Amino acid sequence: MISRTVRMSATQAFSIIWLIVLSICWRSADTHAQPFQFAHVTDTHVGGATGAEDLERTVADINANPNLDFVILSGDVTEFGSDEELALAKQILDKLRIPWYVIPGNHDTNWSESGGNSFRKVFGGETFAFVHKGYLFVGTNSGPNMRMSPGQVPRENLVWMDSLFTAHPDKDMPLIYVNHYPQDSSLNNWFEALNRVKQRNVQLFFCGHGHQNKVYDFEGIPSIMGRSNLRAKDSVGGYNIVTIADRQATYQERNPGVGTKEPWAVVPLRNNHFASERRLYHRPDYSVNTRYATVREVWSFQDESDIGTGLAAYKQLVITANTAGQVYALDANTGRKAWSFQTGGKVYSTPAVWKNYVVVGSSDGQIYCLHAKTGKLHWKYEAEKAVLGSPLVHQGVAYIGASDGEFRAFDIRKGRLIWSFEEVKGYVSGKPLLYQNTLYFGCWGNGFYALDPGNGRLKWQWSNGAANRMLSPAACYPVGANGRVFIVAPDRYMTALDAGSGVEIWRKKIDSIRVRESMGLSEDGSLVYVKTMDGQVLGISTEADSMEVAWTSKLQLPYELTPSAMVADNGLVFVPSHSGLVSGLDAEGGDVAWQYKVSNAMVNPMLPLKGQRIVASTMDGKVVCLKYGAEEDGAWIRINQLGYIPQGVKVAVLASKGIRRASRFALVSAETGERVFSAKAGRDFGAYGPFTSAYRLDFSAYQDTGLYYLEVDDVRSPRFRIAPDVYKGAADFALRYMRQQRTLFNPFLKDSCHTHDGFTLYASAAGLPDSTRIDVGGGWHDASDYLQYSTTSANATYHLLAAYRDFPGIFGDRKQANGLDGANGLADVLDEAKWGLDWLLKMHPEPHLLFNQIADDRDHMGMRMPGEDDFYGRGFERPVYFVSGEPQQRGKFMNNTTGTSSTAAKFTSAFNLGSVLLEGVDAAYAQQLREKAASAYAFAKRKPGVTQTASVKSPYIYAEDNWVDDMELAAATQLAVTADSRFLEEALSYARQEKVTPWMETDTAAHYQWYPFVNLGHYELAKQLEGEQREELLAYYRMGMEKVWDRAKQNAFYRGVPFIWCSNNLTVSFAIQCFWYRELTQDNTYAQLEQANFDWLFGCNPWGTSMVYGLPAWGDTPVDPHSAFTRLGNFPIDGGLVDGPVYGNIFASLIGIQLTRPDAYAPFQSDLAVYHDDYGDYSTNEPTMDGTASLIYLLAAKEQESQEGAQPKK
Repeated sequence: MISRTVRMSATQAFSIIWLIVLSICWRSADTHAQPFQFAHVTDTHVGGATGAEDLERTVADINANPNLDFVILSGDVTEFGSDEELALAKQILDKLRIPWYVIPGNHDTNWSESGGNSFRKVFGGETFAFVHKGYLFVGTNSGPNMRMSPGQVPRENLVWMDSLFTAHPDKDMPLIYVNHYPQDSSLNNWFEALNRVKQRNVQLFFCGHGHQNKVYDFEGIPSIMGRSNLRAKDSVGGYNIVTIADRQATYQERNPGVGTKEPWAVVPLRNNHFASERRLYHRPDYSVNTRYATVREVWSFQDESDIGTGLAAYKQLVITANTAGQVYALDANTGRKAWSFQTGGKVYSTPAVWKNYVVVGSSDGQIYCLHAKTGKLHWKYEAEKAVLGSPLVHQGVAYIGASDGEFRAFDIRKGRLIWSFEEVKGYVSGKPLLYQNTLYFGCWGNGFYALDPGNGRLKWQWSNGAANRMLSPAACYPVGANGRVFIVAPDRYMTALDAGSGVEIWRKKIDSIRVRESMGLSEDGSLVYVKTMDGQVLGISTEADSMEVAWTSKLQLPYELTPSAMVADNGLVFVPSHSGLVSGLDAEGGDVAWQYKVSNAMVNPMLPLKGQRIVASTMDGKVVCLKYGAEEDGAWIRINQLGYIPQGVKVAVLASKGIRRASRFALVSAETGERVFSAKAGRDFGAYGPFTSAYRLDFSAYQDTGLYYLEVDDVRSPRFRIAPDVYKGAADFALRYMRQQRTLFNPFLKDSCHTHDGFTLYASAAGLPDSTRIDVGGGWHDASDYLQYSTTSANATYHLLAAYRDFPGIFGDRKQANGLDGANGLADVLDEAKWGLDWLLKMHPEPHLLFNQIADDRDHMGMRMPGEDDFYGRGFERPVYFVSGEPQQRGKFMNNTTGTSSTAAKFTSAFNLGSVLLEGVDAAYAQQLREKAASAYAFAKRKPGVTQTASVKSPYIYAEDNWVDDMELAAATQLAVTADSRFLEEALSYARQEKVTPWMETDTAAHYQWYPFVNLGHYELAKQLEGEQREELLAYYRMGMEKVWDRAKQNAFYRGVPFIWCSNNLTVSFAIQCFWYRELTQDNTYAQLEQANFDWLFGCNPWGTSMVYGLPAWGDTPVDPHSAFTRLGNFPIDGGLVDGPVYGNIFASLIGIQLTRPDAYAPFQSDLAVYHDDYGDYSTNEPTMDGTASLIYLLAAKEQESQEGAQPKK
């Protein structure tokens, strides 16, 4: 064999240097890589029926092909990962006469009797990296390792990739990535590997696992799955020959002795520039972590390797082990490492403590006894193979099974072997049960044993009779009660055995109760808890004569595999999952008391501690201590979940329900546990909302990038990033919601709606009798209802256009004009703005015609998808309301319209800005926009005043009461387009009539009373002016901000925006005003106020939640908004900004609100403000189109500043 393997070992430094030398050589040569061929062989399953023979044929076939440069084997080399199978596979592969590189698959690691150690010993590692003719090839392990769950790239492999890429700085070198698993959610940490390779020039990914040839696309990376080498039902197996030439990879199936087929896949190889990609992909959702006030993180620890064991307690220490072979102790109060002991192999054995000693096995074949206080070795014993079983300790004796067919008992104090049972048919990886003076354990040979703990003699044994050892009852922790022993296994049977005789009392397989390996015993012994593969937790009676379900929890998990045991303690049942979620269930009623997501990896067996604490670890090396139960004086640290940029304002808020004296806080590296920054907590701002005390924790002075959390005494924040890219792609992400709101053709639904709009009302004086048919299809739905308002749509259009004008480099081009996938040469934000412009043109078809809204509040009679909108007595036609300048009444409610200005002026502003930005795209269209802007401006001046929306059945309207701000903006844009000085005079006149948006002074407003929430015209006009006139306008901005600041500085959240309906829209707009003022003046006085409003939107608020659906993907964001898309279609509404909290008295006065489920934020509600993530609350949790458009501007501004590193520190 000729193999170059890079792994975390003594050879790593040499290998990396070798890679660097090769890469330099290739970069200095022709930049176009030389053509070459290699063999992709996968899923050979040596040890299976024909695996060895099929691989022999393939090796011979490869050796006969002089055109092949090397071979890559992408996992599942063996059937079970046994030492015998690995040796045979190595023997066959050593016959290859060209270099070959190999990684393990799930069959090599999940059932490995060596704990994966033998694979590394036999093949020299579980990763590879090499350079060949200008391409860097990188391969990693896929897991799962020793525990059934989704696959997982081991954490030590990720650390290895970081080291490899750090030492190999050429990011432009083409990279081909290899793993056994597809790079999707079948790997629980697919994103961690992809995030790394996408910082390089990754051009291709290939894998095995699926046993078929198939083309994929994983987050934009061209991807290939190769067929299994097994013959299956054919007479001969096969592999793939891959040709790299002419900037493409060509895949051809080769059948040994038969021939090579025509290409079945041709993949272009190019630099996709993923490092600058703005698209946001699905990531694990951690929003559950702020949904339950009854659970919080006390501390966390992140290992650099996987953790595949449970935990043990010794006084104030928590002891566990990892796959780097370390057994170590963490301080139970802080999570800091107290000691560590190094073994010679991966550890999958859960440590057990007896008095001052801890016993644990290792895959190096040793059983270790350490001093629990110091970690010093007390004694060790060498078995003949790996020791993967977990010890049970009782009265000074440790009982433990190994992979050498023996189960042993040791005197813990003396290290003396007391007895050994040598008849185990298979290896042991579980933990034994001691019940009624008998030891019980299963093994991976389908057997289950009962031994005398005094002498190790066999009392009885039982077998499930299966031919396949994968069905063995080996991973479950057996439980005993009422003279019975209970087990579950992957064959989906649950079995009750007589504890004394081993006779089956009952054995059941029920299709609707698909048990597997996870089980536990109730505190009173009356129930055996079982977790099904369908995510249910049931209680089976320990007394009944059959498999009787006596208790059912209300927990419903997704598809579930983890074998980790459940544990009952303190009235709760603690349930692990394979996706990092820990659930605490009420043992009496089965209700979900709380949930907490530790990571996205499998949860190991958990450890309850005193004081309502439980410690959980996950396979990806995370250890977390949780405290649960109601706390009258609980405290929380609220953060911006998106993260913080290094040069920017960085503040979190510590809020407490009790009197808390906080003197200092610490910033802690989430990766190392090191305190990297400490500062004074500042003053106690006192009571606010549900809290009694609150502090601002300002860590702006710290600028190093990384993953962190904040600590104040025993209170810890969620983790967050400090990095220049924390806002990357967020603006484009919010554009998803705008596309989803489209009418006519909806690209999200890939269907059309509202194609019959509409029939006119109130336009008779303009020559259109009521019910005249007019084509006004297009535009956006206003919110979760399907009304369409010109005033909000024009404002949204303007913000989208301004976002592109001010930050053109932020937006990508991945969508066509119709919203479907495909670039069209125009930034997606401009496509969306043009969709708005096109509709506004229809709503202003002639100089004397301008319409205000489509549909009315009859829309609210029921939720339905947009294509089902027939509430107006005219089929699918909807009414179109003319801007008459007069009050309008359709039902019992009349609006207070006084004129035409507020709506028409907004048309002018949008049309003018659109004409400027689209001039180079379509000159004729831009000219049309200029003409329409002029006619809309004339229409606005026809009758100065406001146009309010019309309502029929309810009193809720957009009751806009100001219009001069709209006229100022319209005049300012007319000035910019025409350079006519009379528009300057008009704009200044309007500006002086409303210097400050009224809500800033009055601290209150009716629904959309002062719209669009801030004066956009001051900014647009000030940009065009100099001297005193410019300073005058900036002074108006400053006056408004001072009014808000006077209120904001009284509370730790710096909240000065009133909690009126759509308070989040005000928050966004006010943050934009602060940004504009800072941009125009370079005055950083209000920088903290600006950032506080931005942070509020993403979690630095009393509820600790983001107000944007799905942003960030890993955070607490709305999941049950008031939306037909989510409620009826179960569709996401990515990027939608919800209304936001309202005053308690507003909420109490609203009609028809009824929550649909228990309030997850109940502890944080107050008379001051209320927010619900509940479909039933349309006042706080309904997303709005115009608010989202404004947010897109703000997010683009933040991303632009993060790129420039220009955000102030003040």
